[in-house]
Amino acid sequence: MLTEIANLEKECFSDAWSEQSIEQTLSKEYNLLVFAGLDKSGNPFEKVIYGGPDFWARLAGICENECDLSIFEGYMIANVTGDESELLRIAVVPDRRRLRAGHRLLKKYLKNTSAASYFLEVRAGNIPARGLYEKLGYEAINVRKDYYRNPVEDAVVYGLKF
Repeated sequence: MLTEIANLEKECFSDAWSEQSIEQTLSKEYNLLVFAGLDKSGNPFEKVIYGGPDFWARLAGICENECDLSIFEGYMIANVTGDESELLRIAVVPDRRRLRAGHRLLKKYLKNTSAASYFLEVRAGNIPARGLYEKLGYEAINVRKDYYRNPVEDAVVYGLKF
């Protein structure tokens, strides 16, 4: 799964995280991974796995015993600290976009975390992602000028409160 995540990072982001960065992030107990896919019967599934030192061993066991992963659709990484959570990364395989994989990832995340406030930032020009976040109740709360590089672009900060 690490290889699939790292490859999708490279495909989707100009500032892709390395395999080492992904491993380090998910070794922390306050971080989590949500991944989506289709099983061999074509049924969609999403799974949430909290980080920790044994994260990759637990993930391997889950994938072997529960997922029967046939098609990897995407993933997201977030953290939960106290009553706040921040979406750090979300990516969907390009040919699986517009098929609700991103929506399923975010719904699973929101349903399986108990934060009172959720935050994320997104490129100002990423209209499809912004539409998805707004559809799920996120509201734009700030703009970070020239936040992104390659290309330089503003970040829109979104928040959601429960």
